Amino acid sequence: MGIIAFMSDFGLEDYYVGAVKAVIKRVCPSSEVIDITHAVAPWSLLEADYLLSCCYDDFPSGTIFLVVVDPGVGTSRRALIAKTRDYWFIGPDNGVFSGVLEKSSNLELWSIRSVPHKHKSSTTFHGRDVFAPVAAHISCGGRVEDVGERVTDYVRLNKPPTRLEGDILTGYVAHIDRFGNVATSIDKGLLEDAGIEAGSMVGVWVGNRYFELSVLRTFGEAGEGELFALINSCEKLEFAVNKGRASDKLSVRVGDTLRVKRL
Repeated sequence: MGIIAFMSDFGLEDYYVGAVKAVIKRVCPSSEVIDITHAVAPWSLLEADYLLSCCYDDFPSGTIFLVVVDPGVGTSRRALIAKTRDYWFIGPDNGVFSGVLEKSSNLELWSIRSVPHKHKSSTTFHGRDVFAPVAAHISCGGRVEDVGERVTDYVRLNKPPTRLEGDILTGYVAHIDRFGNVATSIDKGLLEDAGIEAGSMVGVWVGNRYFELSVLRTFGEAGEGELFALINSCEKLEFAVNKGRASDKLSVRVGDTLRVKRL
């Protein structure tokens, strides 16, 4: 049976995560559910897109990714099933899967038309009432044709630009973790194109504020309280403070634009 990897912005204070898992187990008792995170910032498709892109390929082939960050729940937005060469993705068709589907091969798409083993029905909790039973159906070997109708496209997320123009890199804040580390959309390849690597110095513009930072290999190379840059485990440019919060020093939020230049 396929693993179901579950991500949401539900948090853990309410019953939502437990209810989704209960439906999965009711429909397919043999399913194994792995929680990726339920701490995505509420309604943040940008953050969910980044987090999924960072970890999906750590999972074994056949994993079913159930992602519920769904500010359009109950509206006319489609409910999507996507299958790539190695994985399944189930959730709202609102762009949350853009980062992984854009770089996937052998892509097949379906719009959910029928919910198997329907137990409850609401306009506000499709995670429990639509996506969970469909994910469980697939996990237990059910036919996708029994629940979905083929489609040829999916919604692309409208992301702020990430590019290199001249010697200036432009990107955006993609995620702020619980340590206050600020992950950006600027990847290792763009950094290499800009000549930025460990040992470089960079200038960083965030709004009307400017910082000059060292690019280091890891946290322990910085002095305590020092703001610096590194390439994180997702191979993205990240700003950090040794035993502190870079998000506070930079005063940024997810979606904020920034510019970077090698000095």
